[in-house]
Amino acid sequence: MYNENNPMNHEGDAQPTNTPKSNKFGSVRKCPQCGAMIGSFKMMCPECGFEFSEVGANQFVERFTSGLQQEMERVRIDNSSGLFPGKKGKKLQKKLDEAEVRYVKNHPLPRTKEDCVEMLDFLVPKIGSEGSNGTMMSYRQMYFAILSKLENEQTGSSKMQTLVSSYKEKAQLTKKQRFAIWWRGLKGVYKFLLCLLVVFVAFCIFVVSMLIADAKMTEEQERLDALVVQCLDGGDVAGALAAIEEGGDCTPMVDYLIEQGEYDEAEKYVYNAYADYYDYLSKSVTHMCKNGRKEEARRFIGRKIGYYSGVSMFDEGYKMWNAGNVEKRLTAIIINY
Repeated sequence: MYNENNPMNHEGDAQPTNTPKSNKFGSVRKCPQCGAMIGSFKMMCPECGFEFSEVGANQFVERFTSGLQQEMERVRIDNSSGLFPGKKGKKLQKKLDEAEVRYVKNHPLPRTKEDCVEMLDFLVPKIGSEGSNGTMMSYRQMYFAILSKLENEQTGSSKMQTLVSSYKEKAQLTKKQRFAIWWRGLKGVYKFLLCLLVVFVAFCIFVVSMLIADAKMTEEQERLDALVVQCLDGGDVAGALAAIEEGGDCTPMVDYLIEQGEYDEAEKYVYNAYADYYDYLSKSVTHMCKNGRKEEARRFIGRKIGYYSGVSMFDEGYKMWNAGNVEKRLTAIIINY
């Protein structure tokens, strides 16, 4: 006879017991708001928009980082470089980077909206140009996979679309970050060749700029020299002096003053620019002789020849001559007249 206090019936079979109702049915779940059957990995009911949450939500990042630390520690133990730096240290770092890439690529994506947002915030600093290219790209892949999950499973939600757009903006790389990623991806030999190319281009730019600067200086010098001559031809001595002050050749000024008979005044400009002192003397003596003033020329030589006392110099033929030779050459000019 069946006893309701005894779970066994009169045939000895176990009676089914009452089990708590569940919202999960195999690989699907039941929406608690509208009763629609939803895939177990969905974050939002497509029928009524109800957002699912789970026990243990907002712990995804903690589990992710904890697992990553354990994986890194395992790799360090298996591939410890001991106390030796250099090659072994670089080899260990390479293995750590490879392990981190594998861990990130193989790690499942978060299932709830809260976990997705939390993970995106965690990934934002890791998707820039810091670290190796491999780890950075693996984090970026995970970042955009989470964004795609949010975007696809919550279509129609303007709030979610705004959130997704804001996280897409955070993932944009600056020119500096893109250059850093590109530079890290180059092999050492290509970096060396590129540096040589940059140095060569910089040198070429420097040489060209110097040639351009010299050309401009030459052009400016020619302009000032022509301006001195133009002003003197027009009788504008003040304009010629202004051009000389800017760097124009004063030789035309020396010649002009000698032609005016201002021999001592001409001497002032011999020291300031390109006129040679002997040329000044010979031109002055010649001008005096042309005008029949030979005695004045002899007195002029006597006054000026002291400049060459104790001074040795070379003429155009590289023959050394002194004050005596200068006096002889100037006197010869007077004799020839």
